[in-house]
Amino acid sequence: MKLFVKPPAMVLKIKCVIFVWIVLCNLIVQGFHHELEHFGIAAWNIFLVNIMFFLMEEDPYKVRWIKCFCGIVVGLTGAWALCMVKVSLVGAGLPDVAATMIPLAVMLFLIIIGNSFMPYVFNNVGFGYFTVGLINPQLTCQHLGTYMLGGILGNLIINGIAVIIITNLAKYFTAKAKG
Repeated sequence: MKLFVKPPAMVLKIKCVIFVWIVLCNLIVQGFHHELEHFGIAAWNIFLVNIMFFLMEEDPYKVRWIKCFCGIVVGLTGAWALCMVKVSLVGAGLPDVAATMIPLAVMLFLIIIGNSFMPYVFNNVGFGYFTVGLINPQLTCQHLGTYMLGGILGNLIINGIAVIIITNLAKYFTAKAKG
C-alpha cells in the first residue's frame, strides 16, 4: 500500500475542473440559501447527493448518477415510513423502543440485504439519506417532497453536469494523447 500516489495528469486536470464546478455550485446555493429554504429545500439535501456520488468509486459515473436518484427516494421515503409506522405502532400500544425497532429493522434489512439483489435501488446513498432524514424526523416528514426535490435537483444539475464534464474532458484528453 502506497501512502502517496501521483495521479495521471489527465485525472488531475479533470478533478481540478470538477473541484471548480463544485465550488461554483456551492457559491450559487449559498447565494440563494434563503430562497431555497423558503421553498423547504435545504442545502444539505442538494450536497449530500454530491458527496455520495463521489464516494462511490467503484461504479462508472453514469451508474453512480442513477444510483443517486434511487438512493434519495429510498432513503427519504424510508425515513418517512419509519416515522409513520412508529406513530401507528405507538398508537396501537407498543412500547416506544419496539415501535422504533420494527420499522428500523425492516428498512435496514432492505438497504443492507436488498443491496445484494437490487444495488441500484438499495445502496449507500439511500442509507445516507435515511440516516440524515432521521436526524430531525419531524422536519423530514413535513418536507418530504421538497427534500426529495432538493436531492433530485442536486443530482440532476450538479452531478449530471459533473458527469458531462468528466465524460467530455476524458474524451478530449484521450483524443489529444492519441494525437
